[in-house]
Amino acid sequence: ETQLRQVLREGALASGGGLDVNEAARLLLAVIEGRIAQFARSDFRLSPIEGWEQQWALLRPALFRV
Repeated sequence: ETQLRQVLREGALASGGGLDVNEAARLLLAVIEGRIAQFARSDFRLSPIEGWEQQWALLRPALFRV
């Protein structure tokens, strides 16, 4: 989470965006942990990146106001 916050903070500073870095990092970490849990529950058959492009298309505008 600390690393995510740092990367997000640097991005927010570079873009001048008003991103809530702490909440964005918490959300991304929850998504990552959830995908790993799904992978483990599927007995490692369901790829953790399956469907990621579509899911990122939903998350990205909400996080980064693009």
